[in-house]
Parts: sequence; structure tokens; C-alpha cells
Amino acid sequence: MRGKDAGSPDSGTIGATEDAASCRPARRGGTVVIVKQAPRQHYNVTLAILAVACTAFALMQTMVVPALPVLQRSLHTTTTW
Repeated sequence: MRGKDAGSPDSGTIGATEDAASCRPARRGGTVVIVKQAPRQHYNVTLAILAVACTAFALMQTMVVPALPVLQRSLHTTTTW
């Protein structure tokens, strides 16, 4: 029974209650249950979403900067406080 109660060699005989390596309740008899995790999405999908978001942000910035003088004139404002 390796890994129980921080690895003490006789922890199986004293009724260990937690597996120190995985923080799961210990099972008597040494039976281990393996839980399958859901498959991860493809990394290319994440990369594509981030690329589209960055492109959209850059496009918005390039559209606003040239329009600032026009907005200033139409709102009759100045750059001074």
C-alpha cells in the first residue's frame, strides 16, 4: 500500500483514510478506480479563435484612429482640457 498517509510503510494496517498522492479516499483491498477525462479540443481551434479575436481588435483600432479628427470637428471640441 504505497502512497497512503504520506508514504508510511504500515499505513495499510492502521486504516488509512486518504491517499496522500491523489487526495482521494483510500480503498481497502488495493482497488484503484481510473476515471477517464473528457478529450481536449484541438489546439488549432483555440489558436484560430484567438487569431480572429486579435485581428478584430486590430481592425477596430485602425478604424477608430483615422476617424478621431472627424469626430472632433463634428462635436466641436478641442484637444485641451
